Amino acid sequence: MIPLSSTRRAALPGLLALALAGPAALHAQGTSAARQDTVRATPAATAAAAPAAAPAGSVVTAVAGADGFGLRSADGSFVLRVKGGVQYDGRFFAEDQADALVNTFQIRRARSDFQGTLYRDYDFRVQLELSGTRVELLDAYVDARLHPALRVRAGKMKGPVGLERLLTPWEIPFNDRALPTSLVPNRETGVQVHGAVARGNLTYQLGFFNGTTD
Repeated sequence: MIPLSSTRRAALPGLLALALAGPAALHAQGTSAARQDTVRATPAATAAAAPAAAPAGSVVTAVAGADGFGLRSADGSFVLRVKGGVQYDGRFFAEDQADALVNTFQIRRARSDFQGTLYRDYDFRVQLELSGTRVELLDAYVDARLHPALRVRAGKMKGPVGLERLLTPWEIPFNDRALPTSLVPNRETGVQVHGAVARGNLTYQLGFFNGTTD
């Protein structure tokens, strides 16, 4: 046995405590460093795992409302609207005792209407008549919105003559248009320049068309 002085005996508990606490401190420091590395690595790992967001202009939204069903891009540059209508008539002649006239039901109009926008400044319309035994192309035109006061429309359209003629069948107050409307042209093929001036209080329409019968 080696005798210990009083000074050495007093320092012995401190040395034992340091020897026991050293590995625990090193272990705690290593754990803290590992946690710090984990926290630092988390944002990068999350960013790598997250899928890339789609460009805003490529998002397409389905819509439905007064303008019909359709699709619309996020920035409004591309729009497609699908509309239509059906007019169903019942024709009966109560005073026809001689049966000279035919009492019948009739689908007078059945139309599909495709309208939309291309590249924000170009509108289009394609309207088909589906009643009867054949399909008829009613409207097919492109309208370039160059300026509120200057728009250019080309294709098959209603000519700028006859106020009631310019209304759709779903907007007129009665089932049939008035007699003067039968005296003006219906749809024509050509080019039309139109627009609105004076803050929309004055509109104009000028066109050059192939011509059509009344």
